[in-house]
This record gives sequence, structure tokens and C-alpha cells, in this order.
Amino acid sequence: SGAHLGKTEAAVTARFRKDSIKLFLGRPNNFLVSMLAMSMLMNLKWSNDSTLEKMAAACLFRDMGLDQDHLTLYRYLTDSVMGILTPEEVEYVRGHPVRSLQMLKDNNVQLYSVDEIVLEHHASPSGDGFPRKLKASNITPMACVLILAENLSAMLKTRPGVPIEQLWREFYKLHDAGNFRIPLKALASTLQLS
Repeated sequence: SGAHLGKTEAAVTARFRKDSIKLFLGRPNNFLVSMLAMSMLMNLKWSNDSTLEKMAAACLFRDMGLDQDHLTLYRYLTDSVMGILTPEEVEYVRGHPVRSLQMLKDNNVQLYSVDEIVLEHHASPSGDGFPRKLKASNITPMACVLILAENLSAMLKTRPGVPIEQLWREFYKLHDAGNFRIPLKALASTLQLS
């Protein structure tokens, strides 16, 4: 019956969300990435409920296609640390944005059109990101916000003890391109840096 199908769908969705929350809470840097992204949205005045919910969902589900926490720390295939992965692991990492998006679709989770953000969260200002090698001017602004939050979080984790001002100069130089420029200024405001 239709009522039974509704209850089954609700149970599957509830279990899926519960599992996803466990993934979110257990993933390295997820909280920092989420807080940085939300702060940027507030500074950009992109803080209506729909936009904040879209970003929260993207932060929650972006790495669902990875089943090993340590693999979430790789940002780009050009990272020197990628050299320690097997070719199979590199392909696994490369394919996870598409897998994450497919997992959302397979579970009938439609959360405020987060598909582009999830798909683009490993795009790069230089155009060497994955899976689509988009140039900085072709990456959606919302994805740029998430990418900046992820990249800064990764930089802080991998370079402890380096003064924030030094990290910021390097970070700014790497990200001052295309659709990253406006969110980058919002991130500077968030961090109270110039």
C-alpha cells in the first residue's frame, strides 16, 4: 500500500541520515570546514535559510563516497602525499565526488540542490582539480566557499605552528582567481586578516 511505502521510505531515509551524521561527526576537520563555510556565507550576506541549509548539506555529504577517513584529507591529485597511494586508491579518491552524488540520488535524498557543490568540492583555482578540471571562473560560487573552507582547514592541519599571517599570504596567492575572489575576501573578513 501507499502508506506502507511511505513508512519504508521514511525508515530508509532516517537510517541514511543517521549513518551520514555518524560519518560527519567522525570525519577529520568536518566541523572546522562547516564553521568556516557558514562564516563566509554570513560575511557575504548569503545567509538566507535556503543557502545555509544547502551549504550544511554539502558539508555533510561531500565525502560520502569515501569509506576511509584518511582519504578525506587529500585535496588534489597533485598533492605530494598522493604519491603514497596506490594507483587504485588514487582512482578511488578521484571518483568519490561522483559516488557521493550517486549515493544521494540512490537514497532519494534531495537536499536543496547540493549536487553541484558536492561534485565540485575538489575543483581547484588552477584548473587541475577533479573530477571535471574546471577553471576558477567556471566553479560555482557556493562550491568556491566550500573549497576555500576545506583547503584552509587542510593547510592548518598539515602545517601546525606556522604563523597564520604566513599561511594566509600563501593561501591568498593560491586562491585569488575567478569565482574564488569574492568568497576569499569574505574568508579574510571571517579570520580578521587582510
